[in-house]
Amino acid sequence: MTRLRVVRRGAPSTRRTLRALVAVAACAVAASAAVGWLYLLRDARALHTGPAVGGALPLQRLAGQDGQPALPFLLAWAPAGLAAGAALGWATRLPAAARAGVAGAVAFVVLFATGALADAVTASQSPWTHVTPQFGRGGLWLGAATTAAGAALITVRARRGRRVDSSTSHPQAVESRQAERDTAMEATCSSPAAPPGRASGSSRCRS
Repeated sequence: MTRLRVVRRGAPSTRRTLRALVAVAACAVAASAAVGWLYLLRDARALHTGPAVGGALPLQRLAGQDGQPALPFLLAWAPAGLAAGAALGWATRLPAAARAGVAGAVAFVVLFATGALADAVTASQSPWTHVTPQFGRGGLWLGAATTAAGAALITVRARRGRRVDSSTSHPQAVESRQAERDTAMEATCSSPAAPPGRASGSSRCRS
């Protein structure tokens, strides 16, 4: 019996761990997709609005085109934040601030790594020599911040929906509320101070 309890308790924990890993992987995919989406938006001249964001496209640094206007940058990274927040909201029970922190941290790591590798490839040098300069790239910080903001917006809605679902459809919660109602009804029927009309008019009291 003890072994069965351990197995039953371990299975949900394993599922939660796997779902959390899948959510983190989804955040990394969303960040990579944002970079690809920005490559497509850079050709849309109508969106070239706002100050240039340095280091937005690391692979274009050798050509001097790594800086991109703020508007297409935000349009590329905002959906990434929403997608990352939706993945984390589905997989975890962390509060919105924590989910935003996770999504922003994953985006930061992806941008930091790709930026260092891109600089190393264009300069034919070791990636370690390009680690420190990454902290001065505006795209690194703005991309992580936009992802975190988008994740915070979507996770608030996801958490509210989960609360509603868990309070209305969980079998244990339904049984607990039913037991509370039965206890309250029994106390009302057996109380000497209960109004006679209320006690006689209830089918529960007659039974």
